[in-house]
Amino acid sequence: MSSEELSGNELLEDRAAEVRKRLPAAIKILVGDAAEIDLAEGPFDIVYQSTVFTSILDNGFQQKLANRMWALTKPDGGVLWFDFIYNNPATPTSAASPSREYGNSSRPGRSTTGN
Repeated sequence: MSSEELSGNELLEDRAAEVRKRLPAAIKILVGDAAEIDLAEGPFDIVYQSTVFTSILDNGFQQKLANRMWALTKPDGGVLWFDFIYNNPATPTSAASPSREYGNSSRPGRSTTGN
């Protein structure tokens, strides 16, 4: 896979600027709400999220974002999900993210696994 085939998303412009400094220039970094990214559906083989959902406490928004992630995958693609499965009492602004709740019901046979 080449850098030209990779894309990333960052909610905040200042963080996106920092990411652009660290990654090859060919990697496209999109700024903004991942649930609202202006992309056609289905261009990606893999959509990956890492510790995003533990920071989103609104279940409705979690579902909206999970649906968008699935919409961005090709029909034979998938979502890689890395997040916490247990609450951390020291961090009240985060919550465990049970990925199995956000499988893609619109594509039979496709769901997240794990936890």
